[in-house]
Amino acid sequence: MGGDREIRREKVHPHGTAQNQWMMPPQTMEQLMAILAERDAAIQERDLALSEKKTVLAQRDLAILERDAAIVERDNALLERDNVISTLRYRGNSMNSCNCLRLNRSLVGIQ
Repeated sequence: MGGDREIRREKVHPHGTAQNQWMMPPQTMEQLMAILAERDAAIQERDLALSEKKTVLAQRDLAILERDAAIVERDNALLERDNVISTLRYRGNSMNSCNCLRLNRSLVGIQ
């Protein structure tokens, strides 16, 4: 049953020859060296770009931390200001109510 069929593992070219899909034409040593040098230069350029990106991101992160610290300092100053204003208003209201009470007592004749 299954013995009549052959299993082909290699790809057959339409013209009847087996072809390796990665087959490259033969090149001279100079051409290969030039290709390798170009590849190495591209790798160095990529590494330099990644290093610069890493530096810029670190600077950005530091700026964000400084901004956040400034925001916290501003918020603390605003809270302190609001507390002082609230305290002054409370004292002012207390003094006004005491003055009003004295004024009312003097009008009635109570001392």
